[in-house]
Amino acid sequence: MVDILKFQSITSTQSLIRNPNIFEIFNMNCSESSFLMIRERSCFQLDNGTFIVKIGLINNLNCLLEFLKQQQQKQIKTSSNADSNPSLSFDFIKKYPLLKKLIIWYQRVSNENEADENKDKFLDHFIDTITDNLTKSKNNFRYSNSIKNFALSLYILGGKLTYEFLRLNLPGSLPHLSLLNSLISTLNVQYAFGSEDCTGIVNRIKYDSTTNTFTGFPSLLDRGVPVKSYYQTDSPVQSTDNNADPKYLRAMRLMGGFLGALPNFQVRQHPQAFQIKIKSHWSWFYLREQQLLLVVQDPTHLVAKWCNRLLSATTELCLGNQSISINHLHDIIENDTYSKLDHGLTKSDINPKDRQNFSSCLKLTSNDLFNILNATAL
Repeated sequence: MVDILKFQSITSTQSLIRNPNIFEIFNMNCSESSFLMIRERSCFQLDNGTFIVKIGLINNLNCLLEFLKQQQQKQIKTSSNADSNPSLSFDFIKKYPLLKKLIIWYQRVSNENEADENKDKFLDHFIDTITDNLTKSKNNFRYSNSIKNFALSLYILGGKLTYEFLRLNLPGSLPHLSLLNSLISTLNVQYAFGSEDCTGIVNRIKYDSTTNTFTGFPSLLDRGVPVKSYYQTDSPVQSTDNNADPKYLRAMRLMGGFLGALPNFQVRQHPQAFQIKIKSHWSWFYLREQQLLLVVQDPTHLVAKWCNRLLSATTELCLGNQSISINHLHDIIENDTYSKLDHGLTKSDINPKDRQNFSSCLKLTSNDLFNILNATAL
């Protein structure tokens, strides 16, 4: 068998599997001495001159081919390289359209990232984190620093319920709360900015019998995280000193806060003011560059009040010496030159009775509307 393979220069398993009929050469007319010697040892010659390969060689070849094919199939199943089995990866792509869309997206991102390496960089990390963790057990999930920072920001801005809702519905994407708590404990926070709470609009005390606590009040923060069951009936308040600063403000400097966040706090002046860099052409921004304490209203309520003043029929909104009229918006909506696709406005967006329509505020401050106003002013 070895001599037959060597004579035909079959030196690899792939070559043998692709050309399994190695005995066909014995019916060829060849006078080479080495060939005649191999044929004489491997075949029987019939009276009519034809040669029959010995059955033992045929069985040995079949066993060898079967063994090699089994080994090849094992390699295909265990290999994660798609190039080792293009037909298998193609079948998977046809079966799962998401794979095809991901491949197209990665190709587009790869081409675009040649000009801007930071574009879609976090989304790339996010997808890689999910796909990588889904191939592991939950105990072996791993997260990069960018994912940890994103998770921490999401937890602080969205709260525990929002964070857990996303984490449980996107397996492998976000770390467990235990990891977040360890991250929070390592933060060296030196500055704080107070956020508006709902204490002023709680019209009555509510009691939860399952947890034995009062609800509706913002609890004390420990490293930025609300303390669990802080207002229990056996000890609802830990301090009777109304002038005492909360625990989370003692270890850091309070730089400012939104209206409604600071009335219950006695703010001690800090000897060193913090700096605010203001653009030189911002003549409308009335704020000193050095501030000891900054108290402003949150952007959502500020924009809503500005919108209500703009749409009011009894008051006038002025910027400097110029007054702003709602009639400009009426003219744009009624103008046949522009459609809703151009400015995005409807008559309900300039209805002064709807004082909580924040989506209208966003439309009234859109760049498309500003461009139309500038064009009509010219």
